[in-house]
Amino acid sequence: CRAGPPCLGLYLRGGLLAPAKAVFAPASSVATRAMPMLAGGLILPSSGPPALAAAFAVDALCVAASLPLIAALRRRGPARGREAVDAEAGAATANAATIAAPAIARSYYLYLLASSLLAFGPVQILLPVLLVQRHDPRYLAIYAAQFLGVSLAAALAARRPPERMERILYGVAGCWLAAALAYALLGWGAAAWPLGATVLAFGLLAAASNHYGIRSLSWLQRSADPRRMGREMTWFSAATMGAMPLAALATGWLIETRGLAGASLTLAAALAACALAGTMHLHLRATVARAASPRDGAASPAAFAADD
Repeated sequence: CRAGPPCLGLYLRGGLLAPAKAVFAPASSVATRAMPMLAGGLILPSSGPPALAAAFAVDALCVAASLPLIAALRRRGPARGREAVDAEAGAATANAATIAAPAIARSYYLYLLASSLLAFGPVQILLPVLLVQRHDPRYLAIYAAQFLGVSLAAALAARRPPERMERILYGVAGCWLAAALAYALLGWGAAAWPLGATVLAFGLLAAASNHYGIRSLSWLQRSADPRRMGREMTWFSAATMGAMPLAALATGWLIETRGLAGASLTLAAALAACALAGTMHLHLRATVARAASPRDGAASPAAFAADD
């Protein structure tokens, strides 16, 4: 489920990427929600090591099944085939004086890294800890709320992504605010309205995560130079999937030292601060870009590709 979306750009044209990811997202949501329940079903009935080994075996099989998809990122699919690259190379040669594909700014991946560490990675630890602490089957409604959130976000994210990077990153900052609201619900609202606030919070987190993932990856696959696609997908995977273990480790430490409510409020405050800093950063870059091109007053993609 994690390796599938990056591979879609190898086989689909740019205009179909966002709708394809919107269709893929609900199926991925079902799989990612079902696997923890399957693993939990193997672990909870038995306290011995065989059940734990079986759960890890299921996880290992899932990782092994994703390896061919990850390896496919090193190849050129039909949509990124040699013919398309040759055609683009010919067009670039003819217009070399006026057309230059800007590189993806490394600050783009910093936004994705912050999303993984603070917004969406912590859910992997918070959800199982909460289910164990509450020990109430009604809280399994969280999985239904997550599926609804993913489906709604997929429908909203299916439209064509904008051309300019800063508009995508403003959307990422908006997803941070939505996640901050969800964590605030977990920290404050769960005390007065435990079940409802918790279900709403995890549904909101799932929606924000899916919307952010579809839009950011669709923009990247549409905007990156096909000849550098493998490199860009490596950076994308490192900033998203690669950061998840760090997010799990940090969240576990927060829960141990501050409790579930305290960890949630800490994440909410950190995300609100990141959203504010990100908005100021994007506004500053837009101001610099407009000053560099006073005749048209618009920020060019190349200006945002230059990293400081």
